[in-house]
Amino acid sequence: LPYVKEVVTSGEYFRDVAKYLYADILIDGSEDDRLLATTLLLELVESYPRNRRFALRHISLLVERDLDLQALQAADVFITSKDEYNRHSEDVYLARLWIARAYMRLGSAEKAVSEFEMIDQSSSPSSFPSWARSWFELTRAQINDLQNQRADAIRSYHKVIKMHADYGSEEILSAAQDGVKVPYTLGL
Repeated sequence: LPYVKEVVTSGEYFRDVAKYLYADILIDGSEDDRLLATTLLLELVESYPRNRRFALRHISLLVERDLDLQALQAADVFITSKDEYNRHSEDVYLARLWIARAYMRLGSAEKAVSEFEMIDQSSSPSSFPSWARSWFELTRAQINDLQNQRADAIRSYHKVIKMHADYGSEEILSAAQDGVKVPYTLGL
């Protein structure tokens, strides 16, 4: 870790690669570490606006840090630049997934449902990386609960629990286990 940090601050070669790796490591740290990770990712997004990985990771971290309004703004920039930067539809769907999650946390069920429904659910989830499939299925379950479709919600929560072996996020697992017991509601 000290070497990566040194490359980020004063390295001559691979500084941006090190910056991304360092940010990815910091994401699992303290709130100060997560703040620094957010800053590093924003620098990368500003330097490389075409890079989908930097942008999507930045958006997801904003949502994870409860910076929902900033996440919505960053996601909007990402989506509105899709033609300019030739973004893949799966990447736009991932941004919409984060938008839906941000709206859920902001207490706007209608906007969350609307964004989630814009995701091509026939092809997207299978093409998502495993971490995104878990978030997608959890979001589907929670939206089903918001729409009073409890049986569908429980099926999706169980899918998330089964996915835990592939993507071991304790946050996602805990939310799914809670969702099986008690229907999800917007927490305001």
